[in-house]
Amino acid sequence: MIYAPLLIQILDNGKIGKHSLKTRLTYLLHVYYKDQFEKKFKKTFEYPIILNLAGDEISIILDKNEIAKIDNLPDLLKEVLIKTGHQTP
Repeated sequence: MIYAPLLIQILDNGKIGKHSLKTRLTYLLHVYYKDQFEKKFKKTFEYPIILNLAGDEISIILDKNEIAKIDNLPDLLKEVLIKTGHQTP
């Protein structure tokens, strides 16, 4: 199996209404081949990994050990939301 880094950009498209606050988050997912990622960002990690791109800063959302503990896609998405502060545990 070939592991590739997954890079996530979180865009907050929130709008403040007269009586309420609604926030809509947009997640841009970029999947790279390992060599493409390392060439473009000049960084290496242990793969698989899920990263956050905020401006020019890259931070780890989930590393390979955390990913290995997750059994299904809904749980993976929930962990990403928790780690990025968009959902409580």
